[in-house]
Amino acid sequence: HYYRGFLYELLGHKDRARTIYDSALVLIELEMEKSDELSSPYSTYGMVLAALGRGEEALVAGKKGVELNRNIQTLQFAQLSLARIYTRLGDADAAVRELELALKAPGTISAHNLRLDPNYAPLLNHPRFQQLIAPAT
Repeated sequence: HYYRGFLYELLGHKDRARTIYDSALVLIELEMEKSDELSSPYSTYGMVLAALGRGEEALVAGKKGVELNRNIQTLQFAQLSLARIYTRLGDADAAVRELELALKAPGTISAHNLRLDPNYAPLLNHPRFQQLIAPAT
């Protein structure tokens, strides 16, 4: 649901995006009730909260997603989620710091992926982000 809402947001359909984000909160909260030992629901929950403008709650959830991460294969997702939250909240330095960590973790994300991801478009003018996504020479 987060990505569907984000797509509507990118297309300029803010009201539709908000409706989808609101629905996503309900679904994620149900998932979180099943187990508080999973990082993924917290990470996604944080991204949705940030999209809805609930910054402090978003950071708490995003950080909890990283903290609860016990699986090295999902660490990268949790760090990318936290970077998205920081990006939404306008904290470019913290977002880039998380992205640097995510790129060091085992996973499938690359600098090329970050360059193309619209979630990070607000970071394009940030010097450290530019260094991070620069093609290898």
